[in-house]
Amino acid sequence: MNSELPGTNSLISDSGGNAETVALVTLDAIELPRPAVIKIDVEGAEIKVLKGAAKLISESRPIIFCEVNCLAGYVDLIRFCRGANYRSYGSISQAFNRNNFKGEANNIFGDAAECMLVLVPMEKREQHDGILRTLTEIESEDDLALLLLRKPQYLSDVLANSPAAASWMTPAVCFDDEFEQATEIINLSSAEKEKVQQENRDLRSELSRMNAQLDQANIDRDHARRYPWKYLKVAYRLRREKRKSS
Repeated sequence: MNSELPGTNSLISDSGGNAETVALVTLDAIELPRPAVIKIDVEGAEIKVLKGAAKLISESRPIIFCEVNCLAGYVDLIRFCRGANYRSYGSISQAFNRNNFKGEANNIFGDAAECMLVLVPMEKREQHDGILRTLTEIESEDDLALLLLRKPQYLSDVLANSPAAASWMTPAVCFDDEFEQATEIINLSSAEKEKVQQENRDLRSELSRMNAQLDQANIDRDHARRYPWKYLKVAYRLRREKRKSS
């Protein structure tokens, strides 16, 4: 337990800190009115909250906001969404909100950011299509990993402190360098991503056009070998037109 920063306390056992026994109750055990929105910020125990609200979610179909700090545990959350007929969308925002409730002007978070998953019932996606287009759809565990890589402190606070990182490289700065190029790509703006995607589509289209031309050229070559007099007439006509134009 951290009395100075209670928002960092977790329901998941942490051998590195003090622990207290607390009474827990599921949302399904409470007689609640049908919620339109549920916000969950329980430091890694989100999937437990969702499982304890399975009946409420099934009957009310609320939009659900979940904070995401790491991959551990959140893979199950994505699977839960699939089973409940929800789709998940990711969002990254600055940890410091200048319009905070207390009007605090001192930013103690620096450039830190928070990662959020927005879980939307399939039947409500069209209703909220406008805002959902501004978010990143999370369809797989890999999508979630890419979203977390856009969170500045994820590399230094989470990945750099993992057992694997300790065996691969020692200073956290080296770990950050390993991901520098990847994060530059991931942090492209929506407009930049659309530009890259359009360039890829144009290249594929041009390649298809060139392949079609090559196929046609092969057909024309075989046809010319079989019927050379036809192509001699065409060549003569083209040469005559060229002379007229010059």
